[in-house]
Amino acid sequence: MKRSFISIPFTILLIFSLLSCDELPCISKQKIQLGLEFYYYDSLKMGTKRPIAFNKVKVRNENGDLSLDSNLSLLGLKSPTDNIKLDIPLRSKSITLFLLDTNTKDSIHFNLIPNIFFISEECGYNYYYNISGIESFGGTRFKRFEIIHNQIDTAAKNHVKIFF
Repeated sequence: MKRSFISIPFTILLIFSLLSCDELPCISKQKIQLGLEFYYYDSLKMGTKRPIAFNKVKVRNENGDLSLDSNLSLLGLKSPTDNIKLDIPLRSKSITLFLLDTNTKDSIHFNLIPNIFFISEECGYNYYYNISGIESFGGTRFKRFEIIHNQIDTAAKNHVKIFF
């Protein structure tokens, strides 16, 4: 009876491939944030970023759930900044950014379409969002909105330009 030497390497390869089929553990889900940039509206500085500061900032979804990012707080944007990132509460269909100052009370309402996507067995699923509309309420501070990236699927991008 002849023994085949091919079966031994094949068996070792089979065992190795079966043991290495495990998926990597989920380290963390990617953060999904709406990125906003602020720009001058007047014709002399059009297209130039404009720092903005407010006494009080709030972000709420349609259920009233509060969402805050590290560069926002209930105390407000005391230091001027030309961009902010907004956390989006899970499954939100809209979020409203409330910007309160001593003289003005402005709000910007973002209509969103949530879409679910599967990440992996270990990480489960997450949502990404499409911006379906933007409205401004309150004061007349904000003049125009421009959607740069319609799909909100990462925290790395800025999605909307706000001119005032």
